[in-house]
Amino acid sequence: MYNTLINGCFKWQGSLDASKLIEEMSEKGVKTNKLAEAYKLLNSATRQGYIIDEVSYGTLMMGYFKDEKLDKALEVWDTMKEKGVLPSIFTYNSIIGGLCQSGKIDQAIDKLNELLGSGFVPDETSYNTIIHDYCWEGDIEKAF
Repeated sequence: MYNTLINGCFKWQGSLDASKLIEEMSEKGVKTNKLAEAYKLLNSATRQGYIIDEVSYGTLMMGYFKDEKLDKALEVWDTMKEKGVLPSIFTYNSIIGGLCQSGKIDQAIDKLNELLGSGFVPDETSYNTIIHDYCWEGDIEKAF
């Protein structure tokens, strides 16, 4: 149900609303400590020919970021792209936010540049996440 709502938010360009839903999922214990099971299920479904959408990949990736498993989150990102699933602005914002929270601002900037190169226009979340991280690090010059 949450994935459907999140997907609807994405389609109507409500990335902030989608982020709130994902946070609500976490607060209510949805998929808590079941990331490994979810990843296995996703891989199994892919092997069986099911098409996994970008929202499912993004949700799993965000779960790994929240669990501080940067390598697994990036693995999900790579798998999604290898399978030909194009990331949306919401998914780009998710990875930018996750990288910033993991202290990887340079990688987050790389994803922002990738976003720009893919034809998307970054939104306020894209920029605010990076500006916030620079401010948090005390690098006001880069924030500006």
